[in-house]
Amino acid sequence: MNLDRRRGESGDRGRKSHRPRATGVSAWVLLALGVAGCSVITGPKADQTAFYALSAPAPASAPNAAAASAANAPKLLIRRVEIPGYLQPKAFAVRGEGGAIAYVDSRWWSEPLDLAIGRVVRERVGAATGRTVAARRDGEYDMEAIIRVVQCEGSVEGGKPSAKFAASVEIVDPASGRRLAERRTSSEEPWDGKDYGALAASLGRQAAKLGDLIVSISPRR
Repeated sequence: MNLDRRRGESGDRGRKSHRPRATGVSAWVLLALGVAGCSVITGPKADQTAFYALSAPAPASAPNAAAASAANAPKLLIRRVEIPGYLQPKAFAVRGEGGAIAYVDSRWWSEPLDLAIGRVVRERVGAATGRTVAARRDGEYDMEAIIRVVQCEGSVEGGKPSAKFAASVEIVDPASGRRLAERRTSSEEPWDGKDYGALAASLGRQAAKLGDLIVSISPRR
């Protein structure tokens, strides 16, 4: 009888030694649940992302002046707007010291810059001449404009924040492909380095002036 009892006790000890020890695992599970519970309680952070659009302010000329210029103003097609690769991301670009480019993750353009600049220029040319600017090559137009943007960004170079815009425009005869006029322009406006709504407005104003330049250099019919 004593031998059987000892064998039973020995078997129990053997079976107990093969059971997994779950104490450490349980602690990790409880810790993970606790962390998850904390994130549920605090909730996600509010999204601080803001989107901005370029806008074209109305030209300074009086309506009667615009109507007078419309009589002999050519009808234009903005064939294309070219922008450098670093401006293709929709996040705001800010140029720093040594030409370093920083992208502001929480401040975005509402549309690609090439499309936005083309829209602003069309609106400005149309407002200045009183004529609709062609948007497609299958429409009616007398001349084509090709815009090549060099800068459209914020800048903090030299510790002086500013908004910079630079571009060139080429007017082309659609029938012959001959260049009729070409001009380069650059401008800069003060910026506080913080207000990105003000930066967007400033770049919109400067891009719109490109429309005025196109009107001034386009040959009259």
